[in-house]
Amino acid sequence: HIESGRLVVDLARQWVGSRAAPLSPRAVLAEIAAELRPYGVEYLMTDQWGFDFAREPASDAGLVLIEKTWTAASKLLAFDALRLRLSTDALELPPDPTLRADLLSVRRRVTTNGVAIHLPTTGDGRHADYAPPLALLAGEHLADVEPELTREESEAAWLERQEDRMEARLRAETEKAWWDQ
Repeated sequence: HIESGRLVVDLARQWVGSRAAPLSPRAVLAEIAAELRPYGVEYLMTDQWGFDFAREPASDAGLVLIEKTWTAASKLLAFDALRLRLSTDALELPPDPTLRADLLSVRRRVTTNGVAIHLPTTGDGRHADYAPPLALLAGEHLADVEPELTREESEAAWLERQEDRMEARLRAETEKAWWDQ
């Protein structure tokens, strides 16, 4: 929720399966629905990798699942929004040591295609799993940290403008990184 201009994360929770006891998407989404009911959550967002398998069990649990397709540029923009919120104290997180460790492990890497977000694998097989949903959340609230939409500009045009800004910045960072070597 938003409180005094800050984005507040009220709950951080993860479900971890194993080879001996794998997770059931249907059971997990039913538990998620029960946990979120007191918060009045009406929908969940997921990236394109989690959407297909979770859509039907989410619906069965009474949740609406919304797919957010990530491009390299939109992912960097979302992680930049997350970094900005964290650095300006515009994001309040629950005191969860795993969430903190996940955020501290995120790295930017220069690749042949530009700059990419790297989520390292931990000893228990996780991939900084809290970081992407927090970036997705921060990215959804870009209007709080970026110039507002003008009346003449649609949301799609505004997002495209932000992605263009990000791509230009990435090109500059990539060129700088190459020259600095």
